[in-house]
Amino acid sequence: NNNKKSGAVDIRTLGLKNETGDFWLSQNGISTGAGTIGADKVSDESIQVQVTTLDIMAEQLGWLHEDTIISILKVDVEGLEHDVFRGGHDLIHSRRVQNIFMEGNVKTEEQVMQFFELVRDFQTAGYGVYKMGGSMGPANDISVLPYPDNNHEKFHEGLLFGCKGFEKANRWQCNIWWKLKEHL
Repeated sequence: NNNKKSGAVDIRTLGLKNETGDFWLSQNGISTGAGTIGADKVSDESIQVQVTTLDIMAEQLGWLHEDTIISILKVDVEGLEHDVFRGGHDLIHSRRVQNIFMEGNVKTEEQVMQFFELVRDFQTAGYGVYKMGGSMGPANDISVLPYPDNNHEKFHEGLLFGCKGFEKANRWQCNIWWKLKEHL
């Protein structure tokens, strides 16, 4: 068990997805961030990882039953953000998380649709985009986007347009800082 707690930071050694079980983490290429997680062992270097959902983890930690306020939730999972947040619907809609830092990776048409679904879900839960930026983190004020978030379709196009400005390895990648709308 490599779980650690240091002050108000709680570090967990487990995978998050929209399902539970034991999966295999396999590295693709030289970047550890380019790995994949799946049901099959791809190589001798594959590592078995326990995977759960964000909601199950939040339930086990009491975050959904107490007056817990989570200042920051950071998710950087190289294109699997949709899966992680689909498994965290209850936590996100509980509005206990004040700030969400996430990386948005968009390469395929399916990922574009998943990205839009995720954006709609965050907006429905009461979050708005505060800042966005490239690999150095969210630095740009959201006013750089061409459309306000009250026009969801145009806002999605604008957010995707903003992410296109941070093209990396044939995909659009940007960091997005979401805040509860009453804190914008």
